[in-house]
Amino acid sequence: MNIKNETVFFLHSEETAFLLVDVQKSLMNAVQDNNRIETNMKLLLRLANVIGIPVTVTTQNASRLGPTIDSLTNLLHKDQKIYDKLVFSCLRVKSVLEEIQSKKTIVLFGVEAHICIFQTSIQALSAGYNVIVVNDAVSSRVIENKESGLQRLREAGVILYSTEMVIYELLGEAGTDNFRAMLPYLKDSSKA
Repeated sequence: MNIKNETVFFLHSEETAFLLVDVQKSLMNAVQDNNRIETNMKLLLRLANVIGIPVTVTTQNASRLGPTIDSLTNLLHKDQKIYDKLVFSCLRVKSVLEEIQSKKTIVLFGVEAHICIFQTSIQALSAGYNVIVVNDAVSSRVIENKESGLQRLREAGVILYSTEMVIYELLGEAGTDNFRAMLPYLKDSSKA
């Protein structure tokens, strides 16, 4: 396997940005396993709030596909900017690129895995970022499209994590205030 991202690293909150991609009602209603990925995205946003990871949010053609779903916007900061786009790669939006430019690692989650997640990840990898896609917090309308997108990402050198891998790696240890703040949601993700 040819891995372009040869550096082995741990996630560190001060070097990491989250990118929430196109989680809109019309898209979420159409994708596979939408309840589970929504729960996982909520867990990731709760983590971002607890440990202070910046979150950049995009929508795809919001005038036609609607805004980011309420269950996620409720977990965003009140002054959160949401960048609407027509392009598929989020990094083709100058404001998105400016928001993440000081970070080394970009963690992506949202929809669709084989389109916007894929194109954004490849562009971020080409720009020199460590790129992580949360494989249980992304989806597509057709499962084969998700699988193909994730396979191509892995082959390109993008690292695939599960939601819990991201959470526990960024928390780093039990017994801290941050761990205690996340614990109720980790014990019962339906509370997320």
